[in-house]
Amino acid sequence: MVTLDLRVTVNQAFGPLLETCDKIKKLLLEVNEAYSLTISLPRIVVIGCESSGKGSVIERLAKLRFFPRGEDITTRMPIKLTLSHT
Repeated sequence: MVTLDLRVTVNQAFGPLLETCDKIKKLLLEVNEAYSLTISLPRIVVIGCESSGKGSVIERLAKLRFFPRGEDITTRMPIKLTLSHT
């Protein structure tokens, strides 16, 4: 039986990406302070292969259906979704 440590696999797959995100965040903080800007980063980023369910994940988080459905690629575009709790 082969056991797989998911944390190790995730770190191997996404470690460099997360390190880059951290560097960008630090750079933006420095720029914000130097120029008195307010640039904010997204809190959630969904990344994946075509037809892997990224749109479905976003819809589940928002608890709304707003993406088109179909056999072809339907959401090939950057999407910014802002949710506010009321």
